[in-house]
Amino acid sequence: MAIRCRCFSGLLAPSTSDSTFVSSSPGRGDGCGRRRFLAQVLAAAQCYQRGEGGPFDNRIHLRPGVGEALVRLNHLLRPLIHHQWAVKVATLNRLDEYQLERFLFGAERVPLERVRGPIIELQEGRCFYCAERLASRAGQTPDVDHFIPWSRYPDDSLENLVVAHARCNAQKRDFLAAAAH
Repeated sequence: MAIRCRCFSGLLAPSTSDSTFVSSSPGRGDGCGRRRFLAQVLAAAQCYQRGEGGPFDNRIHLRPGVGEALVRLNHLLRPLIHHQWAVKVATLNRLDEYQLERFLFGAERVPLERVRGPIIELQEGRCFYCAERLASRAGQTPDVDHFIPWSRYPDDSLENLVVAHARCNAQKRDFLAAAAH
């Protein structure tokens, strides 16, 4: 049974030589309506695979002036759209919204100087990587480092921050720390 595409007012209707298939009406209790629906889905898929188009248009058509308005309001709309998308994805996947939004759309780096002192205190004044004292050398201030590199996962949460000598941090670069850490 060959099904050819034929569109009627935006709805795809299968064309076939099997007259019982097309002429059956739904709601008889014999599954004819369901078969017709499945045939329409199959026909739409086959039309799509052949590149013939189908009953739907996956383009977005904008009214005149809407594109310019979207560009003008981009700075307001983009954060709202990002947030709503992250909320939807988080809900569907039972994930933390805040972390997901930052993962999907990135995050801006924030200055970390304010947490340097408390982290040094937590680390008992020692470099996280070499365990030597963090005494200032020739005016060098210890670095606040992202244990999991920012370039791999932009996370400024306290559990991802450590304090290290500038040279130790420079050696680690954007790699993960050694297993010993």
